[in-house]
Amino acid sequence: MKKLKINTGRNKYDYTEIMIFIFVFTSNISAIACFSEMESIQLLCKFVELILIMILGIQLLRLKLVQKEVLTIIILLSIFTIVLLESKTIVFILSILLYISSKDVDFKDVTNLIWKAYLLLIVFSFILYFFGISDGGISRTYSSIRAAKAYGFTNANSGGYFFMMLFLSKMATDAPKSIKRFHVSTKAIFNILLYIFSLFMCYNVFKCRTGFVTCVLAVVLLIFLKKIDFKKIFLKYLLCLVHPIVLIGTVILAEIYPTKIMIYLDRILTSRFFLNNYHLINNRLTFFGSDIDYSKYTLDSSYMSYLLQYGIVPSIIYVVVSALVILKAWKKRDGFIIAIELAFLAYGFMENGIFDMINNFSYLYLIIGNKMGYKSTNKEYSRYKGE
Repeated sequence: MKKLKINTGRNKYDYTEIMIFIFVFTSNISAIACFSEMESIQLLCKFVELILIMILGIQLLRLKLVQKEVLTIIILLSIFTIVLLESKTIVFILSILLYISSKDVDFKDVTNLIWKAYLLLIVFSFILYFFGISDGGISRTYSSIRAAKAYGFTNANSGGYFFMMLFLSKMATDAPKSIKRFHVSTKAIFNILLYIFSLFMCYNVFKCRTGFVTCVLAVVLLIFLKKIDFKKIFLKYLLCLVHPIVLIGTVILAEIYPTKIMIYLDRILTSRFFLNNYHLINNRLTFFGSDIDYSKYTLDSSYMSYLLQYGIVPSIIYVVVSALVILKAWKKRDGFIIAIELAFLAYGFMENGIFDMINNFSYLYLIIGNKMGYKSTNKEYSRYKGE
């Protein structure tokens, strides 16, 4: 099937890539304070998303799929339809449609559009703030020193999250084929300055410690991956166990809460253990999820949130997907993807929503074949394989 393209100057983007850009924009625009309470904007975004879902569904029917792929899609759609009925959320149906429809798109084109979407939202929020239209006030008040303005966002944490996503998606876009090669250029210097600015805004302006630590962790992991031998099988499978270990650990820690050391750590982690414990006690743990009551307390952990709201089965599916992403990236020696995926997994322990495909773009890496947007050939990979 011939794919339709949209020409935007030097780049030609697939319609699926443009739809991902729109989904990122519409799903995050409510983080801007003046839009968070406007029902008309919310309804418009939902209407746009519904139209795009229909388009993705039609595009899915036009794809040439083998019998195994069709069977997998039917099973996943059946599971997530049950999740939709139980938890009243359509996020998984959307994820499946995006996942399959992205089969023939370019990964770097996708991440290039994602970081631009977040940059556009950031600029939009600051403009509205300075014109006095959108103001989320001071939302971080750990102390007078750590008080932070939201600068147009609903809260300062949202602003920090946007700069974190800008940092990580730009990092994925700029990733070279081999992480052991780095060439100094004007573009590279510009990117480094953008990374530094994102870290500064995340930590010093929005006081978002989790977002800042996630970005730093991604860089540290990348440096570590530059030093390792990708032929070490043990380390590959050890990294695949990070997701299930953190998931099981989150449940165990919630079960044994409170202990003296956990109460102490909870003061540092802003009640994460308490919130996990409260929701685990007061909500049902089911196979396909249930509707969670957030009226009294919020729930920040992605692991606990997905386990309770979406159920055991979808949580296991995400564990498998994370492992497959790491395995594929390891095979292709794409250390940037491994570093970003592990950083996302760490972020999910403290914050919610990071397992949605709209947020965790590394999941798209699994379905997107060899169209990685790199100018280099597979010569290095062939040499690694001994061909």
